[in-house]
Amino acid sequence: MFNQDFLNHIHSLLLTTVKVNEPLKHYTTSGVGGEATYLVSVTTLDQAQATIKLASEYHIPVLVLGGGSNVIISDAGFDGLVIRCLITDFRIETEEQNGSLNTPVIPRFSQTVKNDWYVSNKLQPSFSDQTPTVLVTVGAGWKNTALIQKCLKENITGLEWFMGIPGSVGGGVYMNIHGGSYFYSDFIQRVTVIDTVGNVKQYASSDLAFGYDSSLLQKTHEMVVLVTFRLYYGDVVLAQKNAHYWGTTKVAHQPQKSAGCLFQNLTAQQQQQLNLPTPSVGYLIDHVLGLKGKTCGGARISPKHCAFIENMGDATAADYKNLVELIEQTAVTKTGIALTREVEFI
Repeated sequence: MFNQDFLNHIHSLLLTTVKVNEPLKHYTTSGVGGEATYLVSVTTLDQAQATIKLASEYHIPVLVLGGGSNVIISDAGFDGLVIRCLITDFRIETEEQNGSLNTPVIPRFSQTVKNDWYVSNKLQPSFSDQTPTVLVTVGAGWKNTALIQKCLKENITGLEWFMGIPGSVGGGVYMNIHGGSYFYSDFIQRVTVIDTVGNVKQYASSDLAFGYDSSLLQKTHEMVVLVTFRLYYGDVVLAQKNAHYWGTTKVAHQPQKSAGCLFQNLTAQQQQQLNLPTPSVGYLIDHVLGLKGKTCGGARISPKHCAFIENMGDATAADYKNLVELIEQTAVTKTGIALTREVEFI
C-alpha cells in the first residue's frame, strides 16, 4: 500500500523522519514482527492528530504501537502506517476535575486482597482511603517504570504496583494492565484519545468499560494520548519498597524477551474444577498440560514461567502462534477449558 504522495505529505506535515519498510521486530518486546510500510514517531498531541487525520484522508490503515509488549505482529508485517507514541507530558493538576473512577475490577488473584498476603510478602500499601489524593496527567508515551520513578520523586504513590511491567502508559490503558491486587483502571480518572479520523475525545474512566485485560479501546481502536491518574501523597518509603519487590520479582521470574503473559489466569470455578492449588495459568501449562520447555523454531515455552513464550534468538511470529495454539488445543483436550488470550495477534 505504498503511496508516494502520502509519504511526501506526512514528511512536510510533521517535519520528522518517516521510516519506510521498517522491521517491527525492533519495536516489540518479543523481538518478532515483519515490516511496516511506514513508521513514524509522534511526541505531541498535535502531531498525533495531524498524522491520523492525514492517514484517514489517504485511507491508510493505522496501527498504534506503545512499548511493544502484549502484541505479536505477523511476519508479513503491517501494510499501513505504524505510529509510535512518544508523548511524555507530565503535569500535576491543582484542582479536582470532573469525572468518576471506574468500578474496581475483581483482582485476578483472590488472595491478593487479603491482608495476610501483604504480610507474607512483607508489603504494605502506601496509601489508604484517608490519604490525600492528587491528579497527575501524563503522556501516553511514558514507559511504566520511568513514570513510577518520576512520581516517586514528586512524593506521589499508587503506580508502584506496576513496576517491572514492560510497555507504555497508552498500552497499559488499552490492556488495563494489572499488578499486585490492582488494575490500571483503579487509578485512572480520565483518558484523552484521538479517534480513527483524527478527532480528539475525552473519556471518564467509567466510560471505558474496563475489565480483566480489556477496555473499550480494544473495540474503538482510538489512540491514547493523555491519561489523568488519581494518585496519592502516600508513604514514599513503602511505595519504593513495593516497587522494588515487584520490579525484582518480575525480572527474576519472567523472561524478558517475550510478549508478556500469554493467557489470563483461571477463574475460581476453573481452578476448583481442576482441583489446582493456584489459578496460575503458568502452573496449568507446566503441571497439567506438560508443555514446559516445548519449542517451535526459535520460540520456547519458558521453563522459568510457562505462561510466557520466549524468543531464543531467531523466533518468528509463526513460531509464537504455533505454540500458543498448541497450548490452547492441549488445554481443551486435557481439561475441557478454553483459555483466554492476553497477547494480541496483529
